[in-house]
Amino acid sequence: MLWVLLMANVMLGQYLFGIGCYVFFACLLGGAIGVGSKNQMAATLVALPIMVMVYVLLLVLLVFHHGIAKIAEFTYSGQVRILEFW
Repeated sequence: MLWVLLMANVMLGQYLFGIGCYVFFACLLGGAIGVGSKNQMAATLVALPIMVMVYVLLLVLLVFHHGIAKIAEFTYSGQVRILEFW
């Protein structure tokens, strides 16, 4: 993994900042879902459709609207799509 970062000309600070921002927003979203839910089962019921919309439907909408590509390339599934068709 370190070799890929070096070849992509990504500095360690940039990488750690990006990962830190992702973790922060994921924890913030998970905390908001957890606080708004009645119990753990209800939190799962709420979180699953959100995850499906972010990771799957974003790529489906990308086919119809190319402006979404700028948003989709920052998600995990968008990066996998880029690597798949590279």
